[in-house]
Amino acid sequence: MKSITLLTSTMVLAVLLSGCGGGGGGGAAEAPAQPAASPTQVAEVAPPAPAAAVQADFPYTITLLGTLGGESYAVAINDQAQVAGNYLDQNNNPNAFIWQDGTMRGIMQSGQASAINNKGQVVGWREATGQPEAFRYDLDGRSYLLNTGGASKALAINEAGQAAGRLTGLTDQAFVEDKGNLQIVSGELNAYAVAMNNVGQILVKEITAAGFRTLLWQNGVLTDLGNLGGPCTQGQDVNDAGQVVGWAQTAAGEYHAFIWERGVLTDLAPLVGSFSSAIAINNQGLILLKASTQAGENTFLYQNGQVTDLENFGSNYAVATDLNINGQIVGWLATDNGAIRAFMATPKK
Repeated sequence: MKSITLLTSTMVLAVLLSGCGGGGGGGAAEAPAQPAASPTQVAEVAPPAPAAAVQADFPYTITLLGTLGGESYAVAINDQAQVAGNYLDQNNNPNAFIWQDGTMRGIMQSGQASAINNKGQVVGWREATGQPEAFRYDLDGRSYLLNTGGASKALAINEAGQAAGRLTGLTDQAFVEDKGNLQIVSGELNAYAVAMNNVGQILVKEITAAGFRTLLWQNGVLTDLGNLGGPCTQGQDVNDAGQVVGWAQTAAGEYHAFIWERGVLTDLAPLVGSFSSAIAINNQGLILLKASTQAGENTFLYQNGQVTDLENFGSNYAVATDLNINGQIVGWLATDNGAIRAFMATPKK
């Protein structure tokens, strides 16, 4: 349900602890959805690099997902432990993959995956024509361009297969595409969709002159999540209970992780630090957090007032991006030989 922006070649989460800003714009859809470039039907060609060493009592089993080229990055996981992500080819360009049961398969050349639903449908965008084009990897094993009619990125997908994202022209527009039908949900705002759930709620990021704010769209109504005193509020994920997590800037310029629920925005910085972000939340209310300090970055889990340090998954560098209902976490880490590889961390029973 959440979305991730991937940057090459040293990947970082663009939504984490970034400065206020934004821009972009809209368009309209006319042509029907069409097949995109054929997915790469190949198995893993590069052997997994050695995993980073973890303590014997570490409560997770780390699985490296391998690669179809160079560096690899997992960005989303569903409840069946299917993983969507991206790998770099020999020209350092990103390509999208889906991983399941030890096998990685390419699904879009010159493209990036952003989200996956429980049916194994993946959305993202490709940039083979000089502008981004939103795509969906579908149940027939092929990838299709969405009916957006312009420069677009699909950033979220729900269980019904509806895709939401960013349509760019003179301004940005938040869209939902459903079986070839396009709906703009941001009205006249300069805004785009960043996440969605299965009960009809969509997170919309509006770009303003002062910074940006996050709105929750439902049944045509946009609700402002509020702020923590600064000009920027960035929602990252929303679960089916309508709980929203993300980060917000304070009046002092700090970036605090937050959870929003039923109109109340709660600052989570007292738990994890003054430069932090809530990355994802599952339907059980388990929250994935990232915090930055002078000593580096740490990843945490938060639930019911308890915070667990994930110790960078045994690596000197790790980025977590998503988690599922079973508490499995995905992202990327530096292996013992310095390679960047997609990983999945599974709780030990």
